[in-house]
Amino acid sequence: IYMHKSLHLADAQWLADELHGIGIGASVQRLPGVLKRPDTMHPLPETFRVLTYIPDGRHQFYGSAEIFEAALELPAIAFDVVGGNGTWNTHPLPNLVFHGWQNDLASFYQKSSVVVRLVQHDGMGATAVEALLFGRHVLYTYPLPHTTCIAFGDTGRLVETLRSLSDDFHRGALSLNAAGHHWAATTFDASIEGRRLVDFVLNGTTESVSL
Repeated sequence: IYMHKSLHLADAQWLADELHGIGIGASVQRLPGVLKRPDTMHPLPETFRVLTYIPDGRHQFYGSAEIFEAALELPAIAFDVVGGNGTWNTHPLPNLVFHGWQNDLASFYQKSSVVVRLVQHDGMGATAVEALLFGRHVLYTYPLPHTTCIAFGDTGRLVETLRSLSDDFHRGALSLNAAGHHWAATTFDASIEGRRLVDFVLNGTTESVSL
């Protein structure tokens, strides 16, 4: 068997752009995966809470320093951290709570108003997509529709954005991210993703099935 050409996939446009920069052409195609989807759209909780994911290993990679500084600057805002127990945090804060590894994040999404995913590098972050599916507001290192892009390491912008969202929440001006929910629900449809992947494997293109 001889391979006449190589075909490359990336699950996010920014990864395809990085590959293009080193001379590798890649089509954008997510592998169909299991995403946590709500059975019904729950309203925002009565308390403004921020949810993020920080494992104990490589915690710096997942924005531990930025999240700690934001919690320190915004003591009235509750921060929930899943994925680790916070062994890296040598200065506990009352508003920064660690919940360890969780097999099911549905209840955490429902109890949050904002989900933050700050990472040094990423594919299409499932946490960001799931948060949109739950109608939550999302702050993400990479540009996605209906989210706010926060550059990794930009603690000042993170703090100011969270403060603004909190202010909107407390004056009753923050509602569900319905547009984000609709975009995520239609864009990350497993049946469409599956058909696109089959099309790519058989024909070397993903263009016959449109998102």
